[in-house]
Amino acid sequence: MNKLKEILDKQGRSINWLAQRSGLSRQTIWNVIKGNNIPINKTKEKISNALDLPLNVIFFDKKLTFTEILINNPSSSPQNKLGEE
Repeated sequence: MNKLKEILDKQGRSINWLAQRSGLSRQTIWNVIKGNNIPINKTKEKISNALDLPLNVIFFDKKLTFTEILINNPSSSPQNKLGEE
């Protein structure tokens, strides 16, 4: 599974949520998830900022567990984002 999709799933987020939060189109995010294109740095930064996670966690080989995602970024928890979806 694509790492970005895995993070979205672990955070209980959707592609629509990420598109709204990042200002990117659903199609751009879908293409990144499917590996249809390699995102430019600006796109990576928007995704990283929207998820409150460092670039290396999303786009490089660093493994991060669900617990680490929530502990390192408590604002990423769906309970802390009620009403934003």
